Amino acid sequence: MSIQRVIFKCSWFAVLGVAVMLLGVSLASSADFPTKPIRIISPFAPGGGTDIMARSMSAVMGKEKILSVPVIVENKPGGSGAVGYDYVAGKQGDPYYLVTVTTQFFTNPILKTQKASFRDFTMICQVAFDPNLVLVRADFPYNSMKELIEAAKKEPGKFRWGGTGSTGSDRILTLMLEKSSGAKFNFIPFQSGGEVTTALLGKHVDLVTNQVNESISQIQAGKFKALAIGGSLRSPYLPNLPTLKESGADITTGSYRGIAAPAGIPAEAKKALEEAFKKLDASGEWQKNYIEKFQLQREFRDGEGFRKLTEEKLSPDYEAMFKAVGVIK
Repeated sequence: MSIQRVIFKCSWFAVLGVAVMLLGVSLASSADFPTKPIRIISPFAPGGGTDIMARSMSAVMGKEKILSVPVIVENKPGGSGAVGYDYVAGKQGDPYYLVTVTTQFFTNPILKTQKASFRDFTMICQVAFDPNLVLVRADFPYNSMKELIEAAKKEPGKFRWGGTGSTGSDRILTLMLEKSSGAKFNFIPFQSGGEVTTALLGKHVDLVTNQVNESISQIQAGKFKALAIGGSLRSPYLPNLPTLKESGADITTGSYRGIAAPAGIPAEAKKALEEAFKKLDASGEWQKNYIEKFQLQREFRDGEGFRKLTEEKLSPDYEAMFKAVGVIK
């Protein structure tokens, strides 16, 4: 055998050996996942519903040792969630970065305000559905959604409506309400549900869209009154509060809350994360101190189920909504 052939074979086996070694390291690292802290990115400012969800996850997972490493929450607000979502999408293949999923996750790409779409992520799970509330201060002159709609028809743009972001479920609610009723509101976007609550308390806006968990304390304290809820059914936590449909607006709106990771993460890491969040969903601590405490609907889907819901319903429905009200063509 010639010297050249011997050198070629040795080189080929060397390359093969390195490839096998690297594959072994990759498989081992996937199987050992996690080996360092995991970060949950909240793409909104502290204090809102998305931030509360992330911090509740971190607290329960740490207390019950659902994962063997710390889960750290990091806020990256801006662009109605776009800053945080694009940041995590840029971590392709890295399972140590997660992001909270809310309405803007689906709507920002449709409106071209965000580079990344749901296709740039690995869906891990849905943990809850969070219906919208329409809230006013206790001294607001109208006591029902029907009364408010009639007043907004007579004086278009008079009422200042605050909500989280300019592309989320809050804005969708106002657009669809205007479309279905003929009323006109002056929508003012904020960075988080906490800021929305502060704006209403400070009389900077007249009414707001918010989740129950962000406003229940003010409702119970008599500072706010709720006019309607965006779920398909009345909430068991506010059984006397009519739905928007009962109030004359054929609308169902709220936030599908969940978790996503960057696209291309190792299969074993995805499996480990799904299993961890499934344990979280089954945790009595989680149900008591998040689902029940913040009056959400417990609604769990695994990664495949959440992706299917996104592809077949949520993304098409949101796109249809924006087209219906003329926001996009």
